[in-house]
Amino acid sequence: MTFHMYRPHRADPELLEKITVGREPLLQEILERLEAWEPGASRQHDLFIGPRGIGKSHLLQLVEHRLRTRPELSEKWVPLRIAEEFYGASRVSDLLLEALRLLTEEEAGRNLKTTYDEVRYDDDDTRVRDRCLDIFRGFHREKGRGVLLMIENLDRVLDQQVKRKIEVQQLRRILIEEDWIVTLCTSPTYLNAISQPEAPFFEFFRVRTLAEMTPEEQAQMMQRLAAAEQSDDLNEYLRKFQSRLRALYHFTGGNPRLTLMLYGLVVRYELGGVKSELDLLLDQLTPFYQDRMKEVSDQEAKILETMSLLPEGTTPTELATEIRLDPKIVRATMSRLERAGYVQREERRQKRTVYIVPERLFRIWHQMNHSRSARGRIQFLLEFFASWYSNREERDLAWDSLSTAFESGLENERLDDIYEYMDYVVAVSEGGERILRAFDRLRSLMAAGRAETVLADFRRMDHELGSEDSYFYHKGYFLSNDFGDGEKAVDLFTTTLQTATSPWQRAASAAALGRLNAFDGVDILIEALDDKSNDVRISAINALSHLGAREAVEPLLNALKDPKPQIRGHAAAALGRLGSGHAIGPLLAMLNDEDHINRGSAATALGKLNAVEATNALIGVLEDKSPSVRRRAAAALGLMSATEAVAPLIETLKDDDFTVRRSAAAALDRMKIDLDVKQTHQLAMHIFSNEEKFLPKELLPLFRLTFRQGSPTHLRELVSAFQKVSASHEALRPYIMTCDYLESECDPALLERQHPEMREAVLLLVRGSEIDG
Repeated sequence: MTFHMYRPHRADPELLEKITVGREPLLQEILERLEAWEPGASRQHDLFIGPRGIGKSHLLQLVEHRLRTRPELSEKWVPLRIAEEFYGASRVSDLLLEALRLLTEEEAGRNLKTTYDEVRYDDDDTRVRDRCLDIFRGFHREKGRGVLLMIENLDRVLDQQVKRKIEVQQLRRILIEEDWIVTLCTSPTYLNAISQPEAPFFEFFRVRTLAEMTPEEQAQMMQRLAAAEQSDDLNEYLRKFQSRLRALYHFTGGNPRLTLMLYGLVVRYELGGVKSELDLLLDQLTPFYQDRMKEVSDQEAKILETMSLLPEGTTPTELATEIRLDPKIVRATMSRLERAGYVQREERRQKRTVYIVPERLFRIWHQMNHSRSARGRIQFLLEFFASWYSNREERDLAWDSLSTAFESGLENERLDDIYEYMDYVVAVSEGGERILRAFDRLRSLMAAGRAETVLADFRRMDHELGSEDSYFYHKGYFLSNDFGDGEKAVDLFTTTLQTATSPWQRAASAAALGRLNAFDGVDILIEALDDKSNDVRISAINALSHLGAREAVEPLLNALKDPKPQIRGHAAAALGRLGSGHAIGPLLAMLNDEDHINRGSAATALGKLNAVEATNALIGVLEDKSPSVRRRAAAALGLMSATEAVAPLIETLKDDDFTVRRSAAAALDRMKIDLDVKQTHQLAMHIFSNEEKFLPKELLPLFRLTFRQGSPTHLRELVSAFQKVSASHEALRPYIMTCDYLESECDPALLERQHPEMREAVLLLVRGSEIDG
């Protein structure tokens, strides 16, 4: 269903009837007067005045429609409507000729068409006027019908087209003397030809000022629009979010055209159509508002334009800052503009007085002028979106709907509208939500195969979101994962690492270079080791470690001497991962570091380096006061498989800290050390009896160690003890089944009933055990 916001005559009249509110009393009055008319009776000519979009054309269309569809009216009147865009009338004869052309289309009679063709090419203006009048008089006598002549934009016709006073006087004389004609005219404002006492049409028309809709009438219009589109969802939506109707009224001021425009925007995502209509509106309003701007001083014009481009509601102080004027001068100027009706004072929160531009179309006109040259978002629409989607729930609902609409619109012309609509929702989102939506929107565009548009969008996004810490990271992730251009992502992160003022951005850039395997960024990461931010240096250390950058060994060795403990610890870990033998000596020294985390990092690094020369030092660390250091030393010794560490590790199985015992058991398990059966069993039972809670995945290394050296009797006792203290038995199932299998003297029937994976696990355990059945 199409709503023609600027050309109601192109719309389905029945649709116009359905959505009409607030005009029925006026319509009835007009129609009753036309129905009561008789030839020769007195007549009244009407002029309807109201701003653009107030429904003047809509009103005339309804009058015309009812005249055509009601027999009692169609028998009396023929409606002739001169197009709003008709610019060919510079003389009264031009108006009469256009009216005659319309009459020939209405009547479609051959004689009338022949007569019109003869008249239209006559170069004698007086003769043309007189012959047209004669034809209309003849039509009236023959048919007994009057002519309802509807002229839109009478202000333009009389003030700009038929400008000669003698021509205007002739038109007035015709309307007075010819009893077959009645006019219904429209104008956006009072015009000179009727407002000045010496003017020909002074006090000639009955002037009707069309009022804007009330909030209740606007709500009714929205409901009728929804009903016309059979959109039950919209009515339910509006009931849920009553604030929406208040927002709609605020931004339209009850102007029907703006209401219809914004309805199409929020229901069908017709952003492109709305902008086109606003462009048309701009063209129509320009002469009128240009004249209004000529009536104010240059300083007043500057203030009006600035107010229109700023978010609605500004103080004189804010304006003074924006336009670099003395606040006293601005206040005085605002007072003059207020008296002239250009601006209006409003009291906002905390009794703060602000000024607004009350005429919304005037404000939109300024914004459209500006956005047309800047090709940016329209402030009016941006403010509307911010109000319409005022909370996260509403934005989430809109986003889900937009995403679905976008997916279904990939192959049609709605794609651009929906994509730009999504941009406005992004713009009014907050914080991290805004960034996530921005990139979700770009992913939608990638799905539509529009990579070039994505890159173009980044230029604006960099400007708008570049100061947000997480923006550049999301951009890099998008480029490398969604856009599929890792090189651009690496360029972004290296540039950010070198130039960003935010430490968080530099740190995240360094980390991202590591994840992207950006080997070309190694030199820049090494430079970042001297960054003034600890977070940046740590990220650079970890990235160099991930990249396996051997050229970073010397800078990392220097970092082991850093006064910051966290820098030393991360450098130690990185050197262990890089596998440099040059680090063994410095790491041995770090086993005495004052920071226990760093001592543990050094122990882990020595284990990864398989530094057998550090065995005795690590055995000594098994006595460290920190459990985490002892735990990591035990793990390191397990990696090195040093036989001299076996006895100390067995002793460590008695450590007061469970995590240390677990680490020692895992080390011995890794080393495949064979313990005395009785000793292993006693150690295990001792551990179980002194612990309150166990996690199977943490105890399995110790369990595997004792299982490998146990007997069926010891194994069953061990399993039973484990079951009593463990919250989960799932990890024990292979061991329990192995006990059952061994105690059954390896009865194959027992395994046949099990899942293939369970059978395999049991057989592996049996083969790994030295128990001979």
